[in-house]
Amino acid sequence: MSSQYHSRSPEEFRKYVQDLHRPKKKKSWRNALLFIDLLLLMFVLYLASKAMNPTSEINQKISNKIRLNSLEMYYTASKTSTENEMVYFLFLKNTSSEAIDFGKNLKASYQIISEKNKICFEKELTTGSIKIGPNQLENMILSFPKVPESSLEDECKNIYRTPAFPKTIYNIRKKKYRMDSHIYLDIPGEGRKDLYITDDRW
Repeated sequence: MSSQYHSRSPEEFRKYVQDLHRPKKKKSWRNALLFIDLLLLMFVLYLASKAMNPTSEINQKISNKIRLNSLEMYYTASKTSTENEMVYFLFLKNTSSEAIDFGKNLKASYQIISEKNKICFEKELTTGSIKIGPNQLENMILSFPKVPESSLEDECKNIYRTPAFPKTIYNIRKKKYRMDSHIYLDIPGEGRKDLYITDDRW
């Protein structure tokens, strides 16, 4: 009965109304602060996870590995690729106890080849150079603009992943071809090296 309103003076009424709303305000602010704290905690955990696991931005499918003296090389697509740009990581692992300089005078190119050996796309790549410390794993970022799907021949349209939804008549009837990506490295004194991912997609 004490929580019910009885006849009071205007001043008592204002105080009564304020008392009714004050706990709700405090609760609302408390919930907001808890929510902000939770978001900050999730952001900190995300940054910590990226720092501890730098490979979290790569796709699981990786290329074959080749070894050049004490240097092991392979590549994989990045999850940071966009609708208009394709991004790959070229990983370089130094298995020796001395630093290695890599990339000087290196020529690199990229190709997508269909299972019928049709070259659907090719691009010269710019790599730059990098110094890899003893027993360290480093990577080079290789990126290039994508070719619009509409400009490709039917066989080559399989470069692009078929969206899971919606299922259009075109996607259902679209003939599937395996597409393999290749990165060729022309290394001075070592010749051409071929890294490839079988059944790769943009």
